Amino acid sequence: MIGSVSSSSFNLGSIGNVHSYATNLVKSYMTENKDSTNLVGGFLNNALGTTSKTAQSNVNFTKTNASNLNALKSTASSLGSTVRSAKDGDSEKIVKAAEAFAGAYNKAVGHLTNGSADGAGVSKALGYIANNRMTQMSMANYGGFAASRLQSMGISIDDDGMMQIDAEKLTAAFEKSPSQVKGALSVYGSLSDDMITNVDKALRIPAATYTNFSNMKVENSLLNALFSSGSSAKAGSLFDFLL
Repeated sequence: MIGSVSSSSFNLGSIGNVHSYATNLVKSYMTENKDSTNLVGGFLNNALGTTSKTAQSNVNFTKTNASNLNALKSTASSLGSTVRSAKDGDSEKIVKAAEAFAGAYNKAVGHLTNGSADGAGVSKALGYIANNRMTQMSMANYGGFAASRLQSMGISIDDDGMMQIDAEKLTAAFEKSPSQVKGALSVYGSLSDDMITNVDKALRIPAATYTNFSNMKVENSLLNALFSSGSSAKAGSLFDFLL
């Protein structure tokens, strides 16, 4: 029998822990069948490699995500303070602050939607950042006076979910009614204030939830290692002693 394992070293009638038994069985197989462990080791190393690769991808994604969110929070804070302290003739400062905010917003949303992470944390973060009340009010299809106000100020979300700033409209809006611009962008419940609150919530999402680790299919490699018979005469099934 190729690749068989002697059961003499196991008390089959007193197995109380299947996991422990299976672990000992694998160790015994690896020790007694050194010539055939290359195949098994290959499958196990593949499983380990998949796990490590996915885990590293998760680390890279969440690091970039955290950096993007912190930058978004910083530009939101800067937008709020710039608008609150703005005086006549400061429209250029407001436009620059709004453009910086939009750039940070687009970078954060773009990273979350680029497809490199597939866990529940992604949709949860997008719920805080891209699908909240203030950003929805910037969309063309969102009804109501507040939506019209944001769009009339030149702040909108396009069909791709990216924030656009129309410098001419924002400048004209501030010159016409500074208080209205301040109310929409800098006070409690405004675009900047709402975003800061939501970013803080997004930053508290556990990093592991950004990746659906069940999609790694590591179990396939493990099952292959245990049950697969290779073409080599030295590569038998781990459990062929049961046959």
